[in-house]
Amino acid sequence: VQTPLQGLNPQLLDTRTEANRSDLREYLRRQLASQLRDRPDADRVVEQILAKSEGVFLYVERFCDDVRQSHLSLDRSDQFPQGLGGIFAQWFQRQFPDLERFRKDVRPALRAILAAREPLPVEILQRVFNWPDEELRDFTRTLGSLFPVTKENGCEVIKPYHKSLADWLADKTKPGAYFVSVEDGHRMMAATRIAELISEIRYDESVDISKYWSRCLLYHCISSRDWSNLVTCVADGRVFQSVWPGAYDCFPLLSSYDAVPLNSDASRLLGYFRADFSRLGADALVPSVLESVSQDTRSNVAWSLADAFADRAREIQVRAFTYAPRFNQYSNTIRNYLRQHHPDQFLEFRDLIYSFVALSGIAPAFALEVHTGASDFEQRAKSFLDKHSAISSYLGYLADFACNEGWSGELESEAYGPDQAWKRLANVARGVRPRFE
Repeated sequence: VQTPLQGLNPQLLDTRTEANRSDLREYLRRQLASQLRDRPDADRVVEQILAKSEGVFLYVERFCDDVRQSHLSLDRSDQFPQGLGGIFAQWFQRQFPDLERFRKDVRPALRAILAAREPLPVEILQRVFNWPDEELRDFTRTLGSLFPVTKENGCEVIKPYHKSLADWLADKTKPGAYFVSVEDGHRMMAATRIAELISEIRYDESVDISKYWSRCLLYHCISSRDWSNLVTCVADGRVFQSVWPGAYDCFPLLSSYDAVPLNSDASRLLGYFRADFSRLGADALVPSVLESVSQDTRSNVAWSLADAFADRAREIQVRAFTYAPRFNQYSNTIRNYLRQHHPDQFLEFRDLIYSFVALSGIAPAFALEVHTGASDFEQRAKSFLDKHSAISSYLGYLADFACNEGWSGELESEAYGPDQAWKRLANVARGVRPRFE
């Protein structure tokens, strides 16, 4: 979005301007007309509300709604909440005065709703908490208008009525006892669905997971630092094929974490580190923990993960390469052809290309992370490069020539980093050690 709009001059909206205050004042007078009628202090009351609103329209909207429902009285200006956070705090205190009940019956579900990357289908919320229909409806009714249930694309979903509500609840400093941990929500969602999914797919490979899980499962794993389940998704080809290709755009999040995600319960990896790692009890192996295990163990785990991510990147690459012959096009013309003639197919193709770039950059990163001191590293690097040469070749092409095919410069820049990682790995294979700070 930013690239095509960068040449435009934005119009900034400042809530502190008199024009904005005038709009809020007019809205208040219209919405509270019956309550303000015949009040000699009507102007003063409106100004008091404006002062508390901090210029935010959402505040005056919720304020008027609370007045109409008799939750607020214009005669008690001392009870006017301060700012939008004050509105939310009063609502939660009124709706959930029993904090123990809130913690036990309400907060767990709010974790899932806030952690959702997109509006959460109520059927998934119901399944996560194993609710019968009556309990599901009881819960959604208690949340009222702040967490409306609506229909989107034929599916019932639940979400905060505005992002400001989600931000307030997730801020440790503002909601007090009503704080909701989004990270706990990610962890709960990932752990709940992974176990079910693995079981379902291994029992029936034709299982079609829901659109939500296909799009968001990996995001929950990464956001909660659930490396074990993340690697399970990548290492198990059947799970991998069930995930929407565009979901792999969340993998750049890995670079923001200090921990090295090397621990996994995936069956193909477990044998490498069961003896060495079982005593560590760590989901994420931070550098200090890695120092306590043998170099061979570190090397085996790293190469296994590098292979797993490279295999998945190659599978996506193969799928992307089927588009050109299917439409009698060349690889350098298929992108523009699809965009002009088959927009739905173009979106699928675009997701595959960006997912390929995201995954392909992770594979050499694992190998380079623990190369120091491994006596057989050069030999293993050569074997790895030979096996996955198609990945590095196409990645290098995208880093140099993506714009020639009509892609934005963003794709070239995203491919550049992974391409450099493969080149550094190639230098290691030739005996040229990369420099690390």
